[in-house]
Amino acid sequence: MAACRWTAAAALLAALAPPAGGREREHDVPLRRRTPFTYLFDTRTASGATLGTETILRRTGWKLLPADDLSHKFTGDAVACNDKLLVVLRRKGLGAEVYRRTDRGCRLRAVLLPCAAGDDAATGLAAVTAAENTPAAVMLAATYKTRAGKRVAVSFRLTAGMALLEVRPGDAAAGLRARDGADFLLVPDFFAEDFAFVRPGPGGRRVGLPAENCLLSLLRGGDDIAMYVWPSSRQNADVLPPQAGRDGSGGCQIEFAPRRSIWLALLHRPGIWHARDLAAGARPAVPPGWKPPFPAKWRCAPVAGAGGPVRAVVYPIDRTQQTPLNVFCPMDAMRNALGVGPCQYVLQAEGLGGDAATPAFVARWIERQLDRKRTSGQVETVRERLEEMVRLTGRVRGRIAGYGQAAKRIRADCAASTGEKASAGLARDVLAVLDEMDRHLAAGRKEMGPATRAAKLAGEIAGSLATPAECRRLCGALRALGEAQDRVLARCRMAARRIKQRCRSGGAGDAELARRVGAEVEKLLHRPAADGKED
Repeated sequence: MAACRWTAAAALLAALAPPAGGREREHDVPLRRRTPFTYLFDTRTASGATLGTETILRRTGWKLLPADDLSHKFTGDAVACNDKLLVVLRRKGLGAEVYRRTDRGCRLRAVLLPCAAGDDAATGLAAVTAAENTPAAVMLAATYKTRAGKRVAVSFRLTAGMALLEVRPGDAAAGLRARDGADFLLVPDFFAEDFAFVRPGPGGRRVGLPAENCLLSLLRGGDDIAMYVWPSSRQNADVLPPQAGRDGSGGCQIEFAPRRSIWLALLHRPGIWHARDLAAGARPAVPPGWKPPFPAKWRCAPVAGAGGPVRAVVYPIDRTQQTPLNVFCPMDAMRNALGVGPCQYVLQAEGLGGDAATPAFVARWIERQLDRKRTSGQVETVRERLEEMVRLTGRVRGRIAGYGQAAKRIRADCAASTGEKASAGLARDVLAVLDEMDRHLAAGRKEMGPATRAAKLAGEIAGSLATPAECRRLCGALRALGEAQDRVLARCRMAARRIKQRCRSGGAGDAELARRVGAEVEKLLHRPAADGKED
């Protein structure tokens, strides 16, 4: 078996190795044969419309740029591609046109428009140059003109074999607008319930989304998900109706952080998501009897603002051991873009550091020592790991208590404002979210048990190392405690994000209450974590 795995790994490495002499010659690289390497082309003619599959596959008149050629002067449109994505910067286009590539051809899935301050979106390409050009990665540096006559710079970077496009901000870049024709926008919460939103129709209003670090666009047809990933929890994301702005682009928009990238991942698989009706009062759940198109960890999210029947969307959040290697899930995109998994994500967002001392990590480490029969020589190390875990769980409980204390302050402010006509609507909306947060806090405290539970479990585990069956049982209880903490912390954070975005979307009449509540929530979301006592 080991020999088979080594043979398969060697074959994969050989397939991914750059061809001898660098990039293959132009006539050896028809786009009908997909290779993982990255390429840059100059179409040598500026197209007046988006490119069709046959135009892309035939490449009539296109010029392949030799590897390391960064001095080329584009006379037509600039095209970057690998085996999964193709990006076109058309001189007569609004923004970067991103295609998903499959064995059956190429399909336009998103148009990305950089924005200057004040939602001043791009209206056309002003200049483009090659900033990187190797078989491993290509990057196009572009300058766009905006509707207000400004110049905004961004760079688009592809790497070999990845369904991930990196967008780097340059001069004057304040945000990235995406037009992708999604049916639903989904804000994933890796430990609590997700939120799915129907994209607003014509005449709708701009709405702030409670997204933090990522947003999923479920694209029409059910075979594609566009995932947007960004590094800072301070960056805001909005959904825009079709008539938003003078360019009529609509879509969603994400703020740039200074010198920090935004990534677009195109996740493709037949049936990768689908929507279904829910019975009145039913909780969202993966439907029994439904056969997923591939093995994965599937999630079901309720749809907000759907109107008509209650709906939910089903999608894969992460892979399992059985997920095919050629399937890309949202957590894959997050790990590749940000270098973190879900546990690290929530801990880092809360200012609690990495995951080396979480209950799940420590329980898994102890179980590995049991498997290897090494616990007799690791007693002191086990105790040290458990002590670190107890300290971390104490800090997590302190953060959860902080949410409860902030909720009381915000509730008092909003309760005093419900009688004021101008701010009554905002106050009622915030109070409704706080009611939900209070329910999560009450359920979480019950599920987590007393504050001494982690220390009690740590002592019992340390004393049971000589009896593996009992030690494994206690490790399972420790893991369950960590999962309970993760759920309540994630739900509180999601509630705070919803309040923050509701304050951003408020009207002029409730500006003062929105300012006060927004400042309280912002301080809560971004202050450094500290040990605390439960209220």
